[in-house]
Amino acid sequence: MNGRFTKTLIQILLLLGLPLILFVQLTVAWSNYGGQAGVIGVGPARLVAAGKSAALLAATLVMFQFVLSARLKTLDRLFGIHRLLRLHSITGPTAAVLALSHPLLIYGSKVYGGQGTLAGLWPQLLGGVILLILATIVATTLGRRFLELPYERWKRIHQLAFVTVALLAVHALVLGSDLKSGWPRILFLGLLGMYVVLFCRVKLIKPARLKSRPFTVTEVTRLNHDTWNLRLKPTGENFRYLPGQFAFLTLHRQKEKPKEHPFTISSSPTDRECITFTIKESGDFTSTIGATKPGELARLEAPFGRFSYLKLPAFDRLVMIAGGVGITPMLSCLRHIAKSGVAKPLMLIWANKTKDDIFLESELSELIAALPDLKVHHVLSRQPDYDGLTGHLDKNLLLKLIPNPTRNTHIMLCGPIAMMKSVRKEIRKAGIPRSRIHSERFSF
Repeated sequence: MNGRFTKTLIQILLLLGLPLILFVQLTVAWSNYGGQAGVIGVGPARLVAAGKSAALLAATLVMFQFVLSARLKTLDRLFGIHRLLRLHSITGPTAAVLALSHPLLIYGSKVYGGQGTLAGLWPQLLGGVILLILATIVATTLGRRFLELPYERWKRIHQLAFVTVALLAVHALVLGSDLKSGWPRILFLGLLGMYVVLFCRVKLIKPARLKSRPFTVTEVTRLNHDTWNLRLKPTGENFRYLPGQFAFLTLHRQKEKPKEHPFTISSSPTDRECITFTIKESGDFTSTIGATKPGELARLEAPFGRFSYLKLPAFDRLVMIAGGVGITPMLSCLRHIAKSGVAKPLMLIWANKTKDDIFLESELSELIAALPDLKVHHVLSRQPDYDGLTGHLDKNLLLKLIPNPTRNTHIMLCGPIAMMKSVRKEIRKAGIPRSRIHSERFSF
């Protein structure tokens, strides 16, 4: 059994073993129910067992959060990082609710049994700190847009989750009566041990490895009024990726603190000499992308994502629908197809606001010449004097462009989240089933 297979197997078990671990935790919580019922009564015993269940489930989910966000390549290949992050956004609030339920149920059992009042039985300070941290993390995550929190500041607050796990371990092992000895304690220590190993790998070993393999910015090119192209050259051998995948890019620019951001790779995997990113000015960081200088260093963690034509089922025709800078994965795919010689009907529908938003027109013309089966349609929503297609991508326009979608016509869709949500509905109205519409939806 080689090292790569062993690592892959461990990563899969970390995800697929969650239901079993949760079941075992419930078994631990209810193991003393019978004995407690004879001492404090059935009602209070049930509340105690439910409170312990909530605590152990919350502890497991908090540790599982790191598994989902650790960017494990195997899990990304199996499920897609966008699905993992979506699950991450669900299990976080779930863990917080369970953690909050724990003291309410435990102390509710004491009030039920006439052993005291809520005011006199408030949890240990440590437990209160854990709840406060979890509440802060969840509140800033759910209310990030309302609070207008920058990504980097939100990320720093999110790091408090590691403090939570450390405090949680002390709270559970010192105060948890069911974890004092025996196999429940061994199981809990085992979970903590795996968490520590994963933390060291993701937070210590991986950053050091990435730092030892930097990329150098070789070109910074303006493509239109708000879009730039970055060309990076690897110091050593380039990494392998699929057309359409993305990377976490960290630019080490002069007099600036390095910041990590995800961007789709727009170059073709056939170009082994460089990596390119096509980036639109749309935020605090991207608005300064043009200030990047050739010669500056960059760090890449890649590849991620399943949004590639090579990941699709067998198709007779492929339709790529892009909104604005959502063209980047399509560019990577088309560049790769042009080099690979895929001879199947291809269509690119590119929606923009005005003609000024279109870029790389000359390269698109070259792709059309290289790919006789490729048709390109521009759709502009805010330029009524345009002599081509105008308006929004609705059912009627889609049926005009794709009049008779075959059984094996597949759609690749990429753009702003609101645009993708709207266009996906229109595609469904046009009669194309959900199983043939492919996209990746997530934001950071």
